[in-house]
Amino acid sequence: MTKRNRATPQREAVTPPTFTSPRQIPCDGARGAASSSCWNGCARSRAARADALLLACAALVGAACSATEGAGAGHGGAAQASTDLAPLADASSHQTDVVLDWNAIALQNTGDAPFGLLGQARSLAIVHVAMHDALDAVTGALGSYTHPLLSEPDASKEAAVVAAAHRVLSQLHPARAAVLDSELSAALARIASGAAKVAGIALGEQVADHVLALRAEDGAATTVPYASVDRAGHWRPTPPGFLPPLAPHWGNVTPLVLARGDQFRPPPPPELGDARFARDFNEVKSVGDLNSASRPSDRADVARFFTAPGPVFYNPAARQLAEERGASLEDNARLFARLNAAMADAFIACWDAKYYYDFWRPTTAIRAADLDGNADTLAAADWASLVVPPPFPSYPSGHACVGGAARVVLEHEFGAAGFSVMLTSPAAPELAFSYHAWQDILDDVNDARIFGGIHFRFDQERGGELGHDVGEYVEANAPHAATATSPFPSLTE
Repeated sequence: MTKRNRATPQREAVTPPTFTSPRQIPCDGARGAASSSCWNGCARSRAARADALLLACAALVGAACSATEGAGAGHGGAAQASTDLAPLADASSHQTDVVLDWNAIALQNTGDAPFGLLGQARSLAIVHVAMHDALDAVTGALGSYTHPLLSEPDASKEAAVVAAAHRVLSQLHPARAAVLDSELSAALARIASGAAKVAGIALGEQVADHVLALRAEDGAATTVPYASVDRAGHWRPTPPGFLPPLAPHWGNVTPLVLARGDQFRPPPPPELGDARFARDFNEVKSVGDLNSASRPSDRADVARFFTAPGPVFYNPAARQLAEERGASLEDNARLFARLNAAMADAFIACWDAKYYYDFWRPTTAIRAADLDGNADTLAAADWASLVVPPPFPSYPSGHACVGGAARVVLEHEFGAAGFSVMLTSPAAPELAFSYHAWQDILDDVNDARIFGGIHFRFDQERGGELGHDVGEYVEANAPHAATATSPFPSLTE
């Protein structure tokens, strides 16, 4: 078995806890039975390959932390069964930080985004930029992503943030309007009545409308055809679902902070005849096989655990530490805008590289190894992976890209290690992992994709490097002060 990135796991498997506040739930209220049947079906019940299961599970593009109800299948467009969610707390019992609250609410209500995990990351970035810029319009202390040219220093900060978040989410996710309206009413009930509250609501809605107008033409809805290449090394639809490619256009979406999607495009993957390709091919062939005898049980656990998309893990982790340190509203607005902008831009950069190189998945490569011209790879015609391959090219890994970007932001904010965060997953609700360093999370993510059989190790390594570059760029160029330069043009220009 190929040596892992580290000799000893630095995470602890623990019993999933009982949480007393929705804001504390690492996966924002993952709905156990409804979601686990889907995710566990992807990773374990490969004998039952009903189309509805495949469509709902494959590609990790369903609702990240919400169960689907009724409409069920598709790539992120299903109705979510979370209308039963209560507001975060009543006015008398809840000491609120509205940025943290609406970070949790956003994760609960964005799983129906078009293009699944990509659209969800976009929605999360937009809502956090709107909260950030609404707060800046009150304080003038944060700098602005979008320069709405609005200033209301006497407005309520909390009301402005809440109104901005609600406006963005309700516009981008109208099917969630009833839940979002309920959350809005509960949040506003906790803010003292008066002129400041009224001004804050109006200001937040104006800022949100400004941000939404800027993003309306960002290319997220401008799809492009996919030109299939029938040649060894190129992606093709994978069994068992043989789904079409997801979002070939996403690399052209206007980033939040990056200048363009190809700004940090990585070098190409190894040539098929290279020793590096053979080494990583043989690793995933051995440990990623559905019935592998070389895969330790804990690696099967992380493979299932990390099938959910990155924002599901890094937002709750950041929220736990932000709540623990008692950071200010301004500090939290700055952190979560940077974090979600970095993850959204990492997806854009990753998708640019994925469809530029169009590299095949291990499932295809292993079944068609007779065509790769490498004497050190052998075909296995019926090889199947532990995890269902998602329907888009393999190189580089999206989980690695997003994790690499998130790691940079979180290390700048909290340091590289010495903390404790607990992660849960809708993909494996019976598991919870406690981590004490960001790199330990990424090591498990990398193993998850390889031991799950859906990525080569070079996919993970290059993805992590790409994500690191994106994260460092966001850290250097996102607004940090009132004099910061906005990456968005003003609507008045």
